[in-house]
Amino acid sequence: MLDRDGLDAEVPPVRVGPGPNAGRITAIITEFWRQQAILPMMLDVRRDLLGAL
Repeated sequence: MLDRDGLDAEVPPVRVGPGPNAGRITAIITEFWRQQAILPMMLDVRRDLLGAL
């Protein structure tokens, strides 16, 4: 690309953010697998469809 009009000077510098929160991601993954472990018990043993969803 050729910048004949010099517009690249108007582009703001890239800001580096704090990045992902490792603790929050771990909590989301842990909660997902906890619910996956509970689901068969809720459906097969207790027949609790409302609690499973």
